Amino acid sequence: RRVREAVVSTQSTGDDRILPNSTGYNTLSGPTSFGSVEEMVRDQSAARLQVRLWKGSKGLGFSVGGGLGTSQPPHIKRIYTGSVAHQCGRLQPGDVLTAVNGIDLSCHSHVEVVNLIRYMPLGEVTLNLTRPAEVPR
Repeated sequence: RRVREAVVSTQSTGDDRILPNSTGYNTLSGPTSFGSVEEMVRDQSAARLQVRLWKGSKGLGFSVGGGLGTSQPPHIKRIYTGSVAHQCGRLQPGDVLTAVNGIDLSCHSHVEVVNLIRYMPLGEVTLNLTRPAEVPR
């Protein structure tokens, strides 16, 4: 069984626009570091998430730990208060990053994952994540 939920968080800049999301609904997003469009898809047998955020000039607002060559997979280490990641309300420290904009992260080092996210162009960024069972929701 799959549950879909759409969350919109924006700060108006006077240049807001409507973007379609994969659920078929229209969501509001603006080209600002504070606007975000987020969609979560949860499979009841595993905590898999897909989160879409709007990356502005201030980035996404989280730090990354782990990666190939370390003892942990790439994961969200910290979420910065007031950031797009914080405002969407769905990301948690410990969430494992499995893909960014369709790029599989399983064979990338920590530095490669950080640089991939850091140098993504401004605009919509899709994060695929899994949430370990021991991380409370």
